[in-house]
Amino acid sequence: MYSPNFIIALLAIAGTAIAAPAPEASAPGVFHPIETNGGLTKITGPDGLYISHNSTHMSYHGLSEDAATGKRSDDAVLARADGNCDVVCIAGQFTSSSAISSAQAGLRSAFASNPNWKGNIFYLANSVYAFGCDYGSGQNTPASQYDVDVSCMQSACGGSQAAYNRRRTWKATYGREIGGFSC
Repeated sequence: MYSPNFIIALLAIAGTAIAAPAPEASAPGVFHPIETNGGLTKITGPDGLYISHNSTHMSYHGLSEDAATGKRSDDAVLARADGNCDVVCIAGQFTSSSAISSAQAGLRSAFASNPNWKGNIFYLANSVYAFGCDYGSGQNTPASQYDVDVSCMQSACGGSQAAYNRRRTWKATYGREIGGFSC
């Protein structure tokens, strides 16, 4: 028979080999539960890009260097409202324009690298949610088109107020809200 010390040592080794560390909340690919309160959807997770995984969870996709700097391309600076603006400025939701710019730059960066998405997509930066809501069967949002939606919101509401632009014929909405977002 084996001694008790040998069995304990064997169990300790087996436990070490079997137990895998849990992924960090900030690791890409981690799923975060959606919280809904008062019509706002929010997430308890790190700043960065999130895309719908299912009706209860969002998949985390990491940080954007553009969001950290608030960097926009020349196209974003040159974009102008295209006449299809249907903007709602959200009363009482204000924050710094740099916080809004960071979140919008993060979402723009996501659209620049992959414009296809379905469900909800958002970039969270400093409690600002720059988001897209899909009411159809998926969207293709080139960064240049997102620039137009941002321009619509900037023109109507300025750079520090929460707002959204409805694209009814596309079955989509793009916006920015503070502390959560509503689709």
